[in-house]
Amino acid sequence: MAIAVLGLGKTGLSVARHFSALGETVWGVDDNAALDREKTGGACAELFLGGRLPDFARVSRFFISPGVDPRHPAAQAALARGLKLEGELELAFTLAQGRVIAVTGTNGKSTTVSLLGAIYQAAGENVGVGGNLGTPFLDLVRNPKNFSCYVVEVSSYQLETVATFRPKVAALLNVTDDHLDRYPNFQAYLAAKARIFAFQTEEDFAVYDDDDLYCLEAVEGAKARRAPFSTAKKVRGAYLHEGKILWAPGGRVESQFSLERCKLVGLHNLENIACAVACAKADGLADAPIQQTLDSFQGLPHRIEWVAEIDGVNYYDDSKGTNVGAVVMSLASFDQDVVLILGGKDKGGDYAPLKPLVKHKTRAVILMGEAADKIAAALQGSAELVRVASMREAVRKARELAVPGGVVLLSPACSSFDMFKDYHDRGEQFKKCVRELQGENK
Repeated sequence: MAIAVLGLGKTGLSVARHFSALGETVWGVDDNAALDREKTGGACAELFLGGRLPDFARVSRFFISPGVDPRHPAAQAALARGLKLEGELELAFTLAQGRVIAVTGTNGKSTTVSLLGAIYQAAGENVGVGGNLGTPFLDLVRNPKNFSCYVVEVSSYQLETVATFRPKVAALLNVTDDHLDRYPNFQAYLAAKARIFAFQTEEDFAVYDDDDLYCLEAVEGAKARRAPFSTAKKVRGAYLHEGKILWAPGGRVESQFSLERCKLVGLHNLENIACAVACAKADGLADAPIQQTLDSFQGLPHRIEWVAEIDGVNYYDDSKGTNVGAVVMSLASFDQDVVLILGGKDKGGDYAPLKPLVKHKTRAVILMGEAADKIAAALQGSAELVRVASMREAVRKARELAVPGGVVLLSPACSSFDMFKDYHDRGEQFKKCVRELQGENK
Protein backbone atom coordinates (compact mmCIF):
# COMPACT_ATOMS: atom_id res chain seq x y z
CA MET A 1 0.00 0.00 0.00
CA ALA A 2 1.14 3.55 -0.76
CA ILE A 3 0.78 6.96 0.86
CA ALA A 4 -0.45 9.50 -1.69
CA VAL A 5 0.45 13.19 -1.51
CA LEU A 6 -1.56 15.65 -3.60
CA GLY A 7 0.32 18.86 -4.43
CA LEU A 8 4.10 18.69 -4.63
CA GLY A 9 4.99 22.17 -3.47
CA LYS A 10 7.03 22.90 -0.37
CA THR A 11 4.51 21.40 2.08
CA GLY A 12 3.66 18.33 0.01
CA LEU A 13 7.30 17.48 -0.52
CA SER A 14 7.90 17.81 3.22
CA VAL A 15 5.27 15.11 3.81
CA ALA A 16 6.67 12.96 1.00
CA ARG A 17 10.22 13.17 2.40
CA HIS A 18 9.01 12.27 5.89
CA PHE A 19 7.28 9.06 4.85
CA SER A 20 9.96 8.12 2.33
CA ALA A 21 12.56 8.35 5.13
CA LEU A 22 10.41 5.92 7.14
CA GLY A 23 10.58 3.42 4.28
CA GLU A 24 7.01 3.98 3.08
CA THR A 25 6.04 3.94 -0.59
CA VAL A 26 5.01 7.49 -1.53
CA TRP A 27 3.02 8.43 -4.62
CA GLY A 28 3.11 12.07 -5.66
CA VAL A 29 0.11 13.62 -7.42
CA ASP A 30 0.33 17.02 -9.09
CA ASP A 31 -1.44 18.89 -11.88
CA ASN A 32 1.86 20.05 -13.35
CA ALA A 33 2.52 17.59 -16.17
CA ALA A 34 6.02 19.00 -16.65
CA LEU A 35 7.11 18.52 -13.04
CA ASP A 36 10.71 17.34 -12.97
CA ARG A 37 11.18 14.14 -10.95
CA GLU A 38 14.52 15.50 -9.71
CA LYS A 39 12.68 18.35 -7.95
CA THR A 40 11.05 15.81 -5.65
CA GLY A 41 14.49 14.71 -4.45
CA GLY A 42 13.58 11.06 -4.88
CA ALA A 43 10.89 11.31 -2.20
CA CYS A 44 8.20 9.85 -4.48
CA ALA A 45 8.38 6.30 -5.78
CA GLU A 46 5.95 7.22 -8.55
CA LEU A 47 4.49 10.47 -9.91
CA PHE A 48 0.96 10.95 -11.22
CA LEU A 49 1.02 14.21 -13.16
CA GLY A 50 -1.26 16.35 -15.31
CA GLY A 51 -4.54 14.85 -14.13
CA ARG A 52 -3.45 11.19 -14.04
CA LEU A 53 -4.82 9.58 -10.88
CA PRO A 54 -3.39 6.66 -8.88
CA ASP A 55 -5.27 3.46 -8.08
CA PHE A 56 -6.87 4.49 -4.78
CA ALA A 57 -7.54 0.85 -3.88
CA ARG A 58 -3.77 0.69 -3.24
CA VAL A 59 -3.60 3.89 -1.15
CA SER A 60 -3.61 3.64 2.67
CA ARG A 61 -3.38 7.37 3.51
CA PHE A 62 -4.03 10.51 1.48
CA PHE A 63 -2.38 13.88 2.21
CA ILE A 64 -3.55 17.09 0.57
CA SER A 65 -1.35 20.19 0.38
CA PRO A 66 -2.97 23.38 1.72
CA GLY A 67 -2.82 25.13 -1.65
CA VAL A 68 -4.95 22.43 -3.30
CA ASP A 69 -8.72 22.81 -3.23
CA PRO A 70 -10.46 19.81 -1.58
CA ARG A 71 -12.76 19.76 -4.62
CA HIS A 72 -9.81 18.56 -6.71
CA PRO A 73 -10.68 15.32 -8.58
CA ALA A 74 -7.94 13.37 -6.77
CA ALA A 75 -9.22 14.50 -3.37
CA GLN A 76 -12.78 13.62 -4.32
CA ALA A 77 -11.67 10.19 -5.56
CA ALA A 78 -9.85 9.59 -2.26
CA LEU A 79 -12.95 10.53 -0.28
CA ALA A 80 -15.05 8.22 -2.44
CA ARG A 81 -12.72 5.35 -1.44
CA GLY A 82 -13.28 6.17 2.25
CA LEU A 83 -9.90 7.85 2.79
CA LYS A 84 -9.54 10.93 5.02
CA LEU A 85 -7.99 14.11 3.66
CA GLU A 86 -4.97 14.55 5.93
CA GLY A 87 -2.68 17.58 6.18
CA GLU A 88 0.92 18.40 7.07
CA LEU A 89 -0.06 20.63 10.03
CA GLU A 90 -1.84 17.82 11.89
CA LEU A 91 0.93 15.33 11.08
CA ALA A 92 3.64 17.69 12.35
CA PHE A 93 1.70 18.43 15.53
CA THR A 94 1.36 14.73 16.38
CA LEU A 95 5.16 14.39 16.13
CA ALA A 96 6.20 17.66 17.82
CA GLN A 97 7.77 17.30 21.28
CA GLY A 98 7.86 20.99 22.27
CA ARG A 99 5.09 23.49 22.96
CA VAL A 100 3.44 25.15 19.97
CA ILE A 101 2.51 28.81 19.52
CA ALA A 102 0.34 29.17 16.40
CA VAL A 103 -0.83 32.33 14.66
CA THR A 104 -3.54 32.73 12.02
CA GLY A 105 -5.58 35.61 10.61
CA THR A 106 -6.32 37.18 7.26
CA ASN A 107 -3.51 39.73 7.52
CA GLY A 108 -0.37 40.16 9.60
CA LYS A 109 0.46 36.48 10.21
CA SER A 110 3.97 36.53 8.79
CA THR A 111 5.02 39.73 10.53
CA THR A 112 3.62 38.54 13.87
CA VAL A 113 5.23 35.10 13.60
CA SER A 114 8.59 36.62 12.63
CA LEU A 115 8.35 39.09 15.53
CA LEU A 116 7.42 36.31 17.95
CA GLY A 117 10.22 34.11 16.66
CA ALA A 118 12.69 36.93 17.30
CA ILE A 119 11.27 37.41 20.82
CA TYR A 120 11.70 33.70 21.63
CA GLN A 121 15.24 33.73 20.26
CA ALA A 122 16.06 36.79 22.38
CA ALA A 123 14.67 34.90 25.38
CA GLY A 124 17.18 32.11 24.76
CA GLU A 125 14.58 29.56 23.64
CA ASN A 126 15.55 26.80 21.22
CA VAL A 127 12.73 27.81 18.87
CA GLY A 128 11.72 26.64 15.41
CA VAL A 129 9.96 29.33 13.35
CA GLY A 130 7.98 28.62 10.19
CA GLY A 131 4.82 26.83 9.12
CA ASN A 132 2.92 28.55 6.33
CA LEU A 133 5.75 31.10 6.46
CA GLY A 134 9.12 29.72 5.34
CA THR A 135 10.04 26.27 6.63
CA PRO A 136 7.16 23.76 6.85
CA PHE A 137 6.23 22.79 10.41
CA LEU A 138 7.00 19.14 9.64
CA ASP A 139 10.55 20.03 8.54
CA LEU A 140 11.02 21.91 11.83
CA VAL A 141 9.83 18.87 13.79
CA ARG A 142 12.21 16.59 11.87
CA ASN A 143 15.13 19.00 12.35
CA PRO A 144 18.01 17.47 14.37
CA LYS A 145 18.16 20.64 16.48
CA ASN A 146 15.27 19.17 18.51
CA PHE A 147 13.49 22.47 19.09
CA SER A 148 11.89 22.90 22.50
CA CYS A 149 9.12 25.13 21.10
CA TYR A 150 7.66 26.14 17.76
CA VAL A 151 6.23 29.44 16.54
CA VAL A 152 4.20 28.67 13.42
CA GLU A 153 2.04 30.55 10.98
CA VAL A 154 -1.05 28.59 10.00
CA SER A 155 -3.53 29.30 7.22
CA SER A 156 -7.23 28.57 6.94
CA TYR A 157 -6.36 25.95 4.31
CA GLN A 158 -4.09 24.12 6.77
CA LEU A 159 -6.71 24.28 9.52
CA GLU A 160 -9.29 22.53 7.31
CA THR A 161 -7.63 19.15 7.89
CA VAL A 162 -6.74 19.29 11.60
CA ALA A 163 -8.22 16.70 13.96
CA THR A 164 -6.27 17.14 17.22
CA PHE A 165 -4.11 20.26 16.61
CA ARG A 166 -3.81 21.91 20.02
CA PRO A 167 -1.34 24.79 20.32
CA LYS A 168 -0.48 25.94 23.84
CA VAL A 169 -1.05 29.49 22.56
CA ALA A 170 -3.32 30.03 19.55
CA ALA A 171 -3.72 33.53 18.11
CA LEU A 172 -6.30 34.94 15.69
CA LEU A 173 -5.18 38.36 14.44
CA ASN A 174 -8.20 39.41 12.38
CA VAL A 175 -10.72 38.09 9.88
CA THR A 176 -11.73 39.96 6.72
CA ASP A 177 -13.00 38.91 3.29
CA ASP A 178 -10.41 36.70 1.59
CA HIS A 179 -10.10 33.43 -0.33
CA LEU A 180 -13.75 33.60 -1.41
CA ASP A 181 -12.54 31.96 -4.61
CA ARG A 182 -12.13 28.82 -2.47
CA TYR A 183 -14.82 29.09 0.22
CA PRO A 184 -18.55 29.13 -0.60
CA ASN A 185 -19.10 32.14 1.68
CA PHE A 186 -17.47 34.25 4.38
CA GLN A 187 -18.90 32.15 7.22
CA ALA A 188 -17.15 29.05 5.87
CA TYR A 189 -13.86 30.97 5.80
CA LEU A 190 -14.44 32.23 9.36
CA ALA A 191 -15.24 28.69 10.53
CA ALA A 192 -11.93 27.45 9.08
CA LYS A 193 -10.00 30.17 10.93
CA ALA A 194 -11.84 29.39 14.19
CA ARG A 195 -10.52 25.81 14.07
CA ILE A 196 -7.26 27.08 15.55
CA PHE A 197 -9.08 27.09 18.92
CA ALA A 198 -11.13 23.92 18.37
CA PHE A 199 -9.01 21.40 20.30
CA GLN A 200 -7.54 23.62 23.00
CA THR A 201 -8.31 22.98 26.68
CA GLU A 202 -8.42 25.10 29.83
CA GLU A 203 -4.63 24.67 30.07
CA ASP A 204 -4.10 26.63 26.84
CA PHE A 205 -4.47 30.28 25.77
CA ALA A 206 -6.65 31.81 23.06
CA VAL A 207 -5.27 35.16 21.88
CA TYR A 208 -7.55 37.29 19.70
CA ASP A 209 -8.34 40.86 18.62
CA ASP A 210 -11.01 42.16 20.97
CA ASP A 211 -11.75 44.98 18.49
CA ASP A 212 -12.70 42.54 15.70
CA LEU A 213 -16.29 41.26 15.82
CA TYR A 214 -15.41 38.20 13.74
CA CYS A 215 -12.57 37.28 16.11
CA LEU A 216 -15.05 37.53 18.99
CA GLU A 217 -17.39 35.19 17.11
CA ALA A 218 -14.56 32.75 16.36
CA VAL A 219 -13.42 32.52 19.99
CA GLU A 220 -16.97 32.14 21.37
CA GLY A 221 -16.85 28.39 21.90
CA ALA A 222 -13.16 28.14 22.84
CA LYS A 223 -12.33 26.27 26.05
CA ALA A 224 -8.91 27.92 26.42
CA ARG A 225 -8.15 30.80 28.76
CA ARG A 226 -8.66 34.15 27.03
CA ALA A 227 -5.81 36.59 26.37
CA PRO A 228 -7.31 39.33 24.18
CA PHE A 229 -5.47 42.28 22.67
CA SER A 230 -6.71 45.71 21.59
CA THR A 231 -5.46 48.98 20.13
CA ALA A 232 -8.67 50.82 21.02
CA LYS A 233 -9.49 50.05 24.66
CA LYS A 234 -8.36 48.46 27.91
CA VAL A 235 -8.72 44.68 27.99
CA ARG A 236 -7.67 41.87 30.33
CA GLY A 237 -4.72 41.12 28.11
CA ALA A 238 -2.47 43.33 25.95
CA TYR A 239 -3.55 46.81 24.89
CA LEU A 240 -2.22 50.07 23.48
CA HIS A 241 -2.06 53.03 25.85
CA GLU A 242 -0.16 56.29 25.35
CA GLY A 243 2.51 54.87 23.08
CA LYS A 244 3.03 51.68 25.06
CA ILE A 245 1.67 48.14 25.02
CA LEU A 246 0.44 47.21 28.48
CA TRP A 247 -0.04 43.64 29.71
CA ALA A 248 -2.87 43.36 32.24
CA PRO A 249 -4.21 39.78 32.26
CA GLY A 250 -6.24 40.21 35.44
CA GLY A 251 -7.11 43.84 34.86
CA ARG A 252 -4.02 45.10 36.73
CA VAL A 253 -0.99 46.17 34.66
CA GLU A 254 1.86 43.68 35.16
CA SER A 255 4.17 44.73 32.31
CA GLN A 256 4.57 47.63 29.90
CA PHE A 257 6.50 47.89 26.65
CA SER A 258 7.65 51.11 25.00
CA LEU A 259 7.16 51.58 21.25
CA GLU A 260 9.45 54.60 21.09
CA ARG A 261 12.18 52.79 19.13
CA CYS A 262 9.88 50.42 17.26
CA LYS A 263 10.40 50.51 13.48
CA LEU A 264 7.08 48.92 12.45
CA VAL A 265 4.73 51.42 10.78
CA GLY A 266 0.94 51.67 10.88
CA LEU A 267 -2.11 50.68 12.91
CA HIS A 268 -2.02 47.12 11.62
CA ASN A 269 1.49 46.71 13.01
CA LEU A 270 0.34 47.99 16.41
CA GLU A 271 -2.17 45.13 16.32
CA ASN A 272 0.57 42.67 15.31
CA ILE A 273 2.75 43.90 18.18
CA ALA A 274 -0.08 43.69 20.73
CA CYS A 275 -0.83 40.15 19.56
CA ALA A 276 2.82 39.12 19.84
CA VAL A 277 3.07 40.59 23.35
CA ALA A 278 -0.10 38.73 24.40
CA CYS A 279 1.27 35.44 23.04
CA ALA A 280 4.69 35.83 24.64
CA LYS A 281 3.35 36.90 28.04
CA ALA A 282 0.64 34.21 28.05
CA ASP A 283 3.45 31.70 27.49
CA GLY A 284 5.35 33.12 30.47
CA LEU A 285 8.23 34.93 28.75
CA ALA A 286 10.12 37.66 30.62
CA ASP A 287 9.75 41.35 29.73
CA ALA A 288 13.37 42.09 28.75
CA PRO A 289 13.57 39.98 25.54
CA ILE A 290 10.20 41.33 24.43
CA GLN A 291 11.32 44.96 24.81
CA GLN A 292 14.70 44.21 23.26
CA THR A 293 13.01 42.73 20.18
CA LEU A 294 10.46 45.55 19.83
CA ASP A 295 13.38 47.99 19.78
CA SER A 296 15.33 46.12 17.09
CA PHE A 297 12.86 44.26 14.83
CA GLN A 298 13.04 45.52 11.23
CA GLY A 299 9.84 44.07 9.78
CA LEU A 300 9.42 41.96 6.62
CA PRO A 301 9.77 42.83 2.93
CA HIS A 302 6.65 43.80 0.95
CA ARG A 303 4.67 44.87 4.05
CA ILE A 304 4.46 48.68 3.78
CA GLU A 305 8.18 48.59 3.03
CA TRP A 306 9.70 51.99 2.29
CA VAL A 307 11.53 51.87 -1.06
CA ALA A 308 12.68 55.40 -1.93
CA GLU A 309 11.98 59.11 -1.85
CA ILE A 310 11.92 60.77 -5.26
CA ASP A 311 11.14 64.48 -5.70
CA GLY A 312 9.61 64.61 -2.22
CA VAL A 313 7.36 61.58 -2.84
CA ASN A 314 7.80 58.41 -0.75
CA TYR A 315 7.29 55.05 -2.48
CA TYR A 316 6.07 52.07 -0.42
CA ASP A 317 5.85 48.39 -1.37
CA ASP A 318 2.90 46.60 0.24
CA SER A 319 2.68 43.81 -2.32
CA LYS A 320 1.63 41.42 0.47
CA GLY A 321 -1.62 43.43 0.72
CA THR A 322 -3.58 40.82 -1.23
CA ASN A 323 -7.08 41.59 0.10
CA VAL A 324 -9.25 44.59 0.86
CA GLY A 325 -8.71 44.40 4.62
CA ALA A 326 -4.95 44.69 4.16
CA VAL A 327 -5.31 47.71 1.88
CA VAL A 328 -7.62 49.43 4.38
CA MET A 329 -4.92 48.99 7.03
CA SER A 330 -2.21 50.25 4.68
CA LEU A 331 -4.14 53.36 3.66
CA ALA A 332 -4.92 54.09 7.31
CA SER A 333 -1.16 54.37 7.90
CA PHE A 334 -0.89 57.47 5.70
CA ASP A 335 -2.37 60.95 5.50
CA GLN A 336 -3.86 62.30 2.27
CA ASP A 337 -2.21 62.53 -1.17
CA VAL A 338 -1.72 58.80 -1.73
CA VAL A 339 -1.45 57.47 -5.27
CA LEU A 340 -2.62 53.89 -4.82
CA ILE A 341 -1.72 51.04 -7.18
CA LEU A 342 -4.43 48.35 -7.09
CA GLY A 343 -5.25 45.21 -9.03
CA GLY A 344 -4.16 41.73 -9.97
CA LYS A 345 -6.01 38.42 -9.94
CA ASP A 346 -9.41 38.69 -8.26
CA LYS A 347 -9.98 36.48 -5.19
CA GLY A 348 -13.76 36.88 -5.08
CA GLY A 349 -13.90 39.67 -2.49
CA ASP A 350 -15.89 42.90 -2.43
CA TYR A 351 -13.92 46.08 -3.19
CA ALA A 352 -16.70 48.48 -2.13
CA PRO A 353 -15.38 48.84 1.48
CA LEU A 354 -12.36 50.64 0.00
CA LYS A 355 -14.43 53.45 -1.47
CA PRO A 356 -14.75 55.82 1.56
CA LEU A 357 -11.05 55.55 2.40
CA VAL A 358 -10.00 55.94 -1.23
CA LYS A 359 -12.15 59.08 -1.47
CA HIS A 360 -10.60 60.53 1.69
CA LYS A 361 -6.96 59.46 1.32
CA THR A 362 -6.03 59.21 -2.37
CA ARG A 363 -5.28 61.60 -5.21
CA ALA A 364 -5.66 58.82 -7.74
CA VAL A 365 -5.92 55.05 -8.10
CA ILE A 366 -3.93 53.18 -10.73
CA LEU A 367 -5.53 49.91 -11.81
CA MET A 368 -3.80 46.92 -13.36
CA GLY A 369 -4.40 43.22 -13.91
CA GLU A 370 -7.46 41.02 -14.41
CA ALA A 371 -9.48 42.64 -11.60
CA ALA A 372 -9.14 46.22 -12.93
CA ASP A 373 -12.69 46.46 -14.31
CA LYS A 374 -14.29 45.00 -11.18
CA ILE A 375 -12.34 47.37 -8.92
CA ALA A 376 -13.15 50.35 -11.16
CA ALA A 377 -16.87 49.59 -10.91
CA ALA A 378 -16.65 49.44 -7.10
CA LEU A 379 -14.64 52.68 -6.78
CA GLN A 380 -16.41 54.78 -9.41
CA GLY A 381 -16.71 58.40 -8.24
CA SER A 382 -14.22 58.06 -5.37
CA ALA A 383 -11.02 59.24 -7.10
CA GLU A 384 -9.37 59.55 -10.47
CA LEU A 385 -9.02 56.00 -11.86
CA VAL A 386 -6.25 55.24 -14.35
CA ARG A 387 -5.76 51.88 -16.09
CA VAL A 388 -2.28 50.61 -17.00
CA ALA A 389 -0.91 47.45 -18.60
CA SER A 390 2.33 46.87 -16.69
CA MET A 391 4.11 47.61 -13.42
CA ARG A 392 6.53 49.93 -15.21
CA GLU A 393 3.64 51.94 -16.62
CA ALA A 394 1.97 51.97 -13.18
CA VAL A 395 5.05 53.41 -11.45
CA ARG A 396 5.64 56.03 -14.14
CA LYS A 397 2.00 57.11 -14.12
CA ALA A 398 2.13 57.28 -10.32
CA ARG A 399 5.10 59.66 -10.53
CA GLU A 400 3.07 61.96 -12.82
CA LEU A 401 0.10 61.99 -10.43
CA ALA A 402 1.96 62.25 -7.10
CA VAL A 403 2.76 65.54 -5.34
CA PRO A 404 5.65 66.44 -3.01
CA GLY A 405 4.88 65.28 0.51
CA GLY A 406 2.66 62.53 -0.87
CA VAL A 407 2.97 58.77 -1.17
CA VAL A 408 2.91 56.17 -3.93
CA LEU A 409 1.63 52.92 -2.43
CA LEU A 410 1.53 49.51 -4.08
CA SER A 411 -1.15 47.65 -2.10
CA PRO A 412 -2.99 45.56 -4.69
CA ALA A 413 -5.97 43.96 -2.81
CA CYS A 414 -5.53 40.99 -5.17
CA SER A 415 -3.28 38.00 -5.67
CA SER A 416 -0.41 38.33 -8.13
CA PHE A 417 -0.72 35.26 -10.31
CA ASP A 418 -2.15 36.99 -13.39
CA MET A 419 1.08 38.91 -14.11
CA PHE A 420 3.73 37.74 -11.62
CA LYS A 421 5.11 34.56 -10.05
CA ASP A 422 3.93 35.60 -6.60
CA TYR A 423 3.57 38.63 -4.32
CA HIS A 424 7.36 38.68 -3.78
CA ASP A 425 8.01 38.90 -7.52
CA ARG A 426 5.38 41.66 -7.83
CA GLY A 427 7.01 43.65 -5.01
CA GLU A 428 10.49 43.21 -6.46
CA GLN A 429 9.26 44.38 -9.88
CA PHE A 430 7.74 47.46 -8.24
CA LYS A 431 10.99 48.24 -6.42
CA LYS A 432 12.99 47.76 -9.62
CA CYS A 433 10.76 50.24 -11.47
CA VAL A 434 11.00 52.76 -8.62
CA ARG A 435 14.80 52.49 -8.61
CA GLU A 436 14.82 53.08 -12.36
CA LEU A 437 13.08 56.40 -11.67
CA GLN A 438 15.59 57.12 -8.93
CA GLY A 439 18.47 56.52 -11.35
CA GLU A 440 16.96 58.87 -13.92
CA ASN A 441 16.82 61.63 -11.31
CA LYS A 442 20.55 61.52 -10.55
